Amino acid sequence: MGNFNNVDPYGGNRAQFLEGEPNGDLVPYKHQVGAQGAAFGVINKLLKVVIPSAERRQKILWFGNSVLAFMCILFLSLWIYREMGFWASAFSFSAVFLSQWSIKSMSNLYWVTWTLILPLILVAFLCEVYQKQPKKIYIGLIIIGMSVLLRAMCGFEFISSVMIASEIPICCKYLKAKKEDRKQWVKLAFWIGLSEIIAFVLAMTVWIFQEATYYGNLQDVWSDVLATVSKRTGFLQNKADIEASYQESLQVGRLQVVQEYLNMKVFFNKYSILQLLQWGLLGSVLVEGIALWQKKSEISLACLHDSILVVASCFAPISWYFLASAHSYIHTHINPLLWLFPCLPLALALIGANLARIDSILGEWKCRSTTKSS
Repeated sequence: MGNFNNVDPYGGNRAQFLEGEPNGDLVPYKHQVGAQGAAFGVINKLLKVVIPSAERRQKILWFGNSVLAFMCILFLSLWIYREMGFWASAFSFSAVFLSQWSIKSMSNLYWVTWTLILPLILVAFLCEVYQKQPKKIYIGLIIIGMSVLLRAMCGFEFISSVMIASEIPICCKYLKAKKEDRKQWVKLAFWIGLSEIIAFVLAMTVWIFQEATYYGNLQDVWSDVLATVSKRTGFLQNKADIEASYQESLQVGRLQVVQEYLNMKVFFNKYSILQLLQWGLLGSVLVEGIALWQKKSEISLACLHDSILVVASCFAPISWYFLASAHSYIHTHINPLLWLFPCLPLALALIGANLARIDSILGEWKCRSTTKSS
């Protein structure tokens, strides 16, 4: 991947793609492996055999990428349906159509957003298989590791969010399990985490190999790797030694960056994740009060578990906003999409689940009252 030296990097490459074969010298983008560029490049060449129009091929690639993203969010909603019920799932799925970030990002061939949620979907599936066939865990761990490897080879951006979010289904199983069965879920979480770390290290190894091939000596490789990590995170290098264009972003406090993203509009282009979390958790307090009043201990416990799960999901995007605060400060045009995987859908699910619980408890109470009066 990269930019051609004779065109404007913002739109020029696309223009040359639509007009014909680029004729400039490629200036490689060295900050990632570029798996998505290689994959879409091969698909484009295959499509070119039967579809001469570059514009049509571009639309096909956009459409295919959007379908994959849509399917991943659909599977997320199906998992929520299994764990939290119909209304929770219905509310969560509204994030596909009513969040501007899902609409903006689905077709993007650089960010390939479906790779951000794929590990979570696979872990949710593995949890179901693990309960019935625990011996097949190793096959599942390899597949999950490969999904993280794919994400990392498409860009190291958001990798902490991807790895933390993938543990959410394990948290769900842990909360619902009996006390004596919780140890097995802790073990599974450890093995999944280990497989993902190994995948990340493998992706880093491939990237460093590419760097070594390009530079030809380890000193330049180390300098470039150091600069790439430092200007995004502020770690490893003295801030004064980092490029001037990144100085401003590195001066902003990490908590300030996190606060900015908590208050960004992510739903209906009107409501922030912080507002949705407040509504969901206030609803949980109301449900807990009504459940205690009506002595509905099962509903009270389920509401508590769902609330904990939603709060835990916040740590996935916040991890990136905090660790890579400089990257997040600059990339406000794309980084808010991290709330989609899966904090926003779960926050909406909690609101839907709480409304269903309140309706169920009050409906049952009203029915009993009517029976007594008659």
